[in-house]
Amino acid sequence: MLEGFPSAIARIDAAGRMVWSNRRSGGVLGQSPTDVGHSGDRPLHDCYGLGERCPVCCALSSGRPCEEQVGDERDRLWHIKAIPLPDNSGVIRITTDVTEEHRLRLEHEQASRLAAVGELAAGIAHEINNPNGMIQMNLGLIADVWNDLQPLLDDAQSRQPDLSLAGLSAERLRMELPQVLEDMLHASFRIKGIVEDLKSFVRRQDEDRMEDIDLNQVYLTAARLLRNQIKKCQADYREHLMHGLPPVHGQFRHLEQVVINLVMNACQALEKPGASLAVSTWYDTEQKEVVLAVEDGGKGIAPQDLPRVTDPFFTTRRTQGGTGLGLSVSQRIVREHGGKLLFQSELGRGTRVELRLPAVETAEEERSDTADACVLTG
Repeated sequence: MLEGFPSAIARIDAAGRMVWSNRRSGGVLGQSPTDVGHSGDRPLHDCYGLGERCPVCCALSSGRPCEEQVGDERDRLWHIKAIPLPDNSGVIRITTDVTEEHRLRLEHEQASRLAAVGELAAGIAHEINNPNGMIQMNLGLIADVWNDLQPLLDDAQSRQPDLSLAGLSAERLRMELPQVLEDMLHASFRIKGIVEDLKSFVRRQDEDRMEDIDLNQVYLTAARLLRNQIKKCQADYREHLMHGLPPVHGQFRHLEQVVINLVMNACQALEKPGASLAVSTWYDTEQKEVVLAVEDGGKGIAPQDLPRVTDPFFTTRRTQGGTGLGLSVSQRIVREHGGKLLFQSELGRGTRVELRLPAVETAEEERSDTADACVLTG
């Protein structure tokens, strides 16, 4: 019965020797059924790389169950539990692969954070909209007042040629005040646009419906949300968006999340001010795919790392707070949309990522349950 158990199970005697294991133990933590009867030349916990945290050693010495999680988030995570046998003849070690469980938990935490951000954004949007609406209304009133004041200003200047107000001559007032009012109104509408993006983001948290989507609009919405981050990375930032793209069928917020991840990764890869960062869209008529490409002139990806960039927890930025989930989640979203992510990179030269989605006329027949990330070769 234990041979069919999904976990790796082994019996360890009091001397630390493995006396039995099921087939699932093969390859787990560097041990296999061929290791039965051997404990190796090193202490058991050294074999696991656990030091004093080895649950088997703990259970053997304490007589109570012990457990520990081991492994590397970039590869596999294992939960090891050691249970002492009643006659003190050893322990039963149960080793379970918890990589997927860990990934799902982190994704849930990320989704919870997004939901919290959504609630915060809704409150902020309401608080900003009210005073901003007042600003827009009052700017219109000031513009009307200025138009009515100009004849009076002309009359006053005819009697006092050196007339000035707030340190500005009448000529400068005529030249600059209309532009100042226009700039203020433009800034106010920009605030309104940002607020609408925030409100839209919140709505999409609850409206993950499939619909025909303009990929250009997905990018432009993401770019507005990323405006400050893009400025911060001081890139030579360029956009080349094809007009009249065919729509793609999908969930706006999910695709927006993919684009945000791709652009943020590109920003974080830049090592010096003025490095290139370009976003482009086009329609591949041969493949009938709508394409969004993000290309950076950053540090690039090492050849041995390139095939792993969408693996859960794989990141080269762990010390800077990277979780290794951004591209993994993006890959899952793109796969659910019947698309693919293509990666091309040269160490020291930069990286290019293509998001490819089936155009709406072929989306239904080409959408499938599997679509793997591919690596383009130079």
